[in-house]
Amino acid sequence: SNSLTSITTHGINEQMDNIELHIFKLNDPSIINMMEKQLCKVNGIENVEINFATGNALIKYDKNLLGTRDIIEKVECLGLKCKFINNVKLNQLEYFTRRKSILKWR
Repeated sequence: SNSLTSITTHGINEQMDNIELHIFKLNDPSIINMMEKQLCKVNGIENVEINFATGNALIKYDKNLLGTRDIIEKVECLGLKCKFINNVKLNQLEYFTRRKSILKWR
């Protein structure tokens, strides 16, 4: 039964993907609350993290239910302009290598 659970959790992870968007004119912190609330209501969007300083939004979504175009359309429906940044994988790599080097020096 153990191998079965690992297969199912693996399957769940396979469906999830991240998209990073740059939101233009993000000049009001209250917009972030609104965006996070509204986008999390969308079926298929799991998590939304918006960095007010950079204007970048990291959105975790189920790629079986949504595509990048759908997500961009949802953001634009909220009256915001955005552009797709495709460097999420890169960020994750950077994060893992950073963590490794920190562990090494402990």
